[in-house]
Amino acid sequence: ACLGTPVTIAAQGGGVQFQWSPATGLSSTSDSIVMANPDSTIEYSVVARDAIGCVDTARVTITVFEPPVVTLNSFSDWCLSSVPFLLIGGLPLGGTYSGNGVANGVLNPTITGAGLQSIVYTYYDANQCAGSDTSNLLVLPSPAFALPADTALCANQNLILDAGPGFAAYQWSSGANSQSILVDTVGTGLGSRVYWATVTDQEGCRSSDTLVVNFDICTNVLSDGLLSDVRVFPNPFNDHLNIVTKHAGANVRLFDMTGKLILDEVMRHPEQIIQLNVSAGIYNLIIEQDGKTMRWQLSK
Repeated sequence: ACLGTPVTIAAQGGGVQFQWSPATGLSSTSDSIVMANPDSTIEYSVVARDAIGCVDTARVTITVFEPPVVTLNSFSDWCLSSVPFLLIGGLPLGGTYSGNGVANGVLNPTITGAGLQSIVYTYYDANQCAGSDTSNLLVLPSPAFALPADTALCANQNLILDAGPGFAAYQWSSGANSQSILVDTVGTGLGSRVYWATVTDQEGCRSSDTLVVNFDICTNVLSDGLLSDVRVFPNPFNDHLNIVTKHAGANVRLFDMTGKLILDEVMRHPEQIIQLNVSAGIYNLIIEQDGKTMRWQLSK
């Protein structure tokens, strides 16, 4: 038996009274079936007496095996964005690892999540006695990072993409390793372009994000016709815009240079003053009416 593992021993025959000795490690000294959990190898004897007073004695030896000495080295910190990795450091070799996010000796950080994880290494020796050791592994969170939402720009415009300060390293899809990059149509032309960035923090953990920029020719008049009855003034504006349309019902939308929607409303009158509490900069105004669309680039 392995140390600390109880075993069952039973006196068989027709006895009605039993006396076990020594009492060391026994659950009872007078039952026919007892549990033995001794600290070392020991011989037990049992005296059985039947109903007419006949007595018999039997002996049994319980051999106690010490559990194996098992050790598990400490783990390095890992990042939440790390690929699943093989756990090592348990001795003797041939044992098994267990814990949150562990399968077949491989830990998957995306399953464990960030935080302190308890890893157990268990080993069984030739006597099938088990030993184990535990070590903690810290899964570090990914750095907080996000690019702006997908946006649209005119062919003559550009946009600065800024990954934010404080990171140890930057990597852009353009090959740049600066905190920010300038994107425009130079060398790429019109259409949708995908940009991604990966940042690395001081612990070596990474985060990535992607956005799509659609570069449009942005002529003021689309092919479906001219909204000749629409006027927008002043440009540059201060805190309001005057919009004059053919009739009520025109849809008016205003975007900043990052593509963020600032205003989206339907005109209730053909002439309307729209108050705009926005920062100084360049804005794109789109007016849709009667199936036709016009765009203006406005400045404040």
